[in-house]
Amino acid sequence: MTQINCCLKGIEKETLRVDRSGSIVSTPHPAYLGSALTHPFITTDYSEALLELVTAPHQTALDLEKFLSHLHHYVYQGIGEEKLWIMSMPYFSDLPKNIPIAEYGNSAKGLFKTIYRRGLAKRYGEAMQAIAGVHFNFSFTEQFFQSFFGEEPQQDKVTDFYLNLARNFKRYSFVLLYLFGASPIVSKHYKNLQGEEYKLISDSMLVSNQATSLRMSNIGYNNSSISQIYCSLNSMDNYISDLTAALSKEDSEFKNLGGREDLEQINYKRLQIENEYYSNVRPKPSSQFTLRPLLALKKYGVHYIEIRSLDLNPYSEIGISKEQLHFVEAFLIFCAFCENKHIQSGELDEIQRRDLEVALHGRKRDMQVIYDGQLVNLHALIKEIMHSIEKTIDAFELKDLKKSFEYWTHRFNEKFSLSQELYDELVKEKSIIDWVLEKSDRYKEKVASYDLDDAMTESFNLLAKSSIAEQKQIEQKEISIFDYIKEQELK
Repeated sequence: MTQINCCLKGIEKETLRVDRSGSIVSTPHPAYLGSALTHPFITTDYSEALLELVTAPHQTALDLEKFLSHLHHYVYQGIGEEKLWIMSMPYFSDLPKNIPIAEYGNSAKGLFKTIYRRGLAKRYGEAMQAIAGVHFNFSFTEQFFQSFFGEEPQQDKVTDFYLNLARNFKRYSFVLLYLFGASPIVSKHYKNLQGEEYKLISDSMLVSNQATSLRMSNIGYNNSSISQIYCSLNSMDNYISDLTAALSKEDSEFKNLGGREDLEQINYKRLQIENEYYSNVRPKPSSQFTLRPLLALKKYGVHYIEIRSLDLNPYSEIGISKEQLHFVEAFLIFCAFCENKHIQSGELDEIQRRDLEVALHGRKRDMQVIYDGQLVNLHALIKEIMHSIEKTIDAFELKDLKKSFEYWTHRFNEKFSLSQELYDELVKEKSIIDWVLEKSDRYKEKVASYDLDDAMTESFNLLAKSSIAEQKQIEQKEISIFDYIKEQELK
């Protein structure tokens, strides 16, 4: 049996800056935090107010947790009286409009990023773009592949290994939706909010007594215009072909929206750029390559897997707990060693339907889903998969992960998922906004009390200054935004 001594794990955590009323702030990205264009660890997502904290890859969950805590400590120092919204779904007191789009300076590279975001707002609406989550980046070490393949691993074999992991993640991702979904609550101003399971409780917020992750449902990222795009994971050639088609083919609906000449969209393609592909799992090339992602994948293959289905955990000051980090790692190792089987069109339809049903109704009593062509009890199905994960943990002697797995197994047996815990607590609250903001304040105090490494804090100070200097250098390059957009087109 090949030993799995360590895997590399990284986090990309999105979180909104809000004011004392819970509303999204309109202030610019704090200069104290550096340049959002060039800083390697602190940037922005769609909105100027939507921070994205990016960790380096780490071998242990403890080191990853420590680094992410350091980032939070540094961010809190830079945002003054503002707060971090700890939920995935934002609060809107009225119809969402004029959410500040992220700015990256006046270089062609920076303007390109802003125009892309304008296109997202035009295509999918501002409300969807304010949703936050946690992305989990995962890879096996080179030593593992040498041991597993019994030779110096060829990249095509490594790529196929990761694609099998990704396919099995697609098959079983509903387990994470059920356990870690933490968005049964949503502003009443979102679309597709139909059903008697939704109850208006306070502050224009609705809560569902069935949902696990409205963020990953048709209310959030899994809406019809996004879910219809699928890049096959059955082979690298299939994936590249499908992604190329989505990046090359114009969409009549997006074309009718207009705006390309006014720099409101990069183009009218089904995907403006690769990042617009909102799959819950994406094979990724190494970040060291400067080629655009599609070309890097084609030339160098897959180097890690990005998991995108995790909601912010409102019970953790950094948005994800150590027990979750351990469980997700065990889950991905399990996926890597499941049967190597392609996903056919019929199974894909089943997967997409099952994920949506679990996101919307996963906590419904005696919930049933389609699995392998049969209607089965959701709880019984997850229990069977959990048993298989446990066997994987035992087979590879993953002792560091076992305790966290047992913790989540107990919670599963008690039907006490994150969404259930959150629902039980919020239905008793007079003001959801007050509950969120009080927690945010407590987390700020908790992070501030950590015994942190002065050297790391100083390194963040230096990175902030150097990132601003780097942005200024980029802005000195004389290239028009129209020429830059033309350069980025697929040849």
